[in-house]
Amino acid sequence: MDKSTKQMVLIGGLCLALMILWIVGFYLPTLQEVGVLEKRLATLRAKEQQKISEGANRTMQSVVDNLRILVDEQERRLLPTEKLLDVGRAIEGVGKQYGLRLVSVTPDYESLSVIMEQKAFCELPITTEFRGTFQEFTRFMDGLPDFPFALRVHGVSLLKESQSRTELKIELQGVIVLRKEETLERSNENQGVRNRT
Repeated sequence: MDKSTKQMVLIGGLCLALMILWIVGFYLPTLQEVGVLEKRLATLRAKEQQKISEGANRTMQSVVDNLRILVDEQERRLLPTEKLLDVGRAIEGVGKQYGLRLVSVTPDYESLSVIMEQKAFCELPITTEFRGTFQEFTRFMDGLPDFPFALRVHGVSLLKESQSRTELKIELQGVIVLRKEETLERSNENQGVRNRT
């Protein structure tokens, strides 16, 4: 081999070695770094798509606050178990507002023992009997959401009184939802903690 051929082989080998060094030392690490950056970019784009706008956040906070107020109002309608003996008077008072005359209120006596064992909320099955007109009864039923206690009606029986043209014997089967007094107090304490945070 002559001198020029040796130089060409040497220069070619040197170029090949430099190219391999460039690939191993610069190109491959850069390619790896680009892959890592593309993954991070995809993750950040996914997070950005999941972000909720400030306006939507305020709207949802308003909805949650309104629901909390509604739940508190509904919870206040639940009679405390301590006022169990006043259920008849409460039903009679509401009936009078609509022109109905209360004849009887009969609780499910088997449920009374269970009520005292309940921890938070419980339902007392009752049967009530009223006397009144059909219009008074329909106004009474329309007013259920406004009662000072929570009454859920499961069944209604209307019988015409034989001696009267308009008066009906109205029998309602349903439940009154009761709460333990400490349940509301605990709820109010939790509300106070939430308001402070």
